[in-house]
Amino acid sequence: MLVSFGSSLDTNLDLDLNFAPTAHHLNLHAERGLLAALDEVSTLDVHALTGFGAEHPSGLRLYCSTAQQAVLSKDVLPERLTTFIELISAHNQHVVVDTPHAIDGLTATAFGMATDIYVVLQQSTLHVRNATRLIRILRDELGVQPQRIKVLVNRYAKNVTLQLDDISRALNIEVTATVPSHYQRALESSDSGTPLYEVDRGGAITRSLLQIVAQMTGTKSERLGLLQRALPSFLRNST
Repeated sequence: MLVSFGSSLDTNLDLDLNFAPTAHHLNLHAERGLLAALDEVSTLDVHALTGFGAEHPSGLRLYCSTAQQAVLSKDVLPERLTTFIELISAHNQHVVVDTPHAIDGLTATAFGMATDIYVVLQQSTLHVRNATRLIRILRDELGVQPQRIKVLVNRYAKNVTLQLDDISRALNIEVTATVPSHYQRALESSDSGTPLYEVDRGGAITRSLLQIVAQMTGTKSERLGLLQRALPSFLRNST
């Protein structure tokens, strides 16, 4: 999902409290992570935030869990996440929140605060079934307005039986964008912790991701700034 507010920087928030995959994808490590920030959120200001998370060479700041033991989402108060998102949103132009495949108090909080929610799926009946259920939960149980829900098809291929029109009809939502199926290139980027923008700037996946980011931010692709320079294969996980 994408939450758009405030100032001039860009931030990524990874809500996978046990595995924090975004840190691996960007080759980052934080000494003090998201859980510590949530514990102290009532006393934090924009200056204190620099002591948490990790900064990519592009300037993109990542907040993620650094927990060494298992973390249960029920042990983290959603109210603290609300305060934290409000704080970082007040000082960042774009806040991208990666959510795990779970509906709980934390993800529901993020969904409720998001400007736009991007549901990512692949061309399979299982992915479409799961996306249909997720969209119903977002709309009917969490009260998300339909216009805030966007659909992205990852690893898109033209020669697959299930095509974009089929997906749109099943979800009753038009597909917003697609990312072509070049799995090996995306895997190499992920394993090396090097953003696609750095290793394959003219590649089909990179071009499609830049178009998606431009659409998300309402910015022309040549002016995308930090989000394009730190562009990981952020569509690595599908619903």
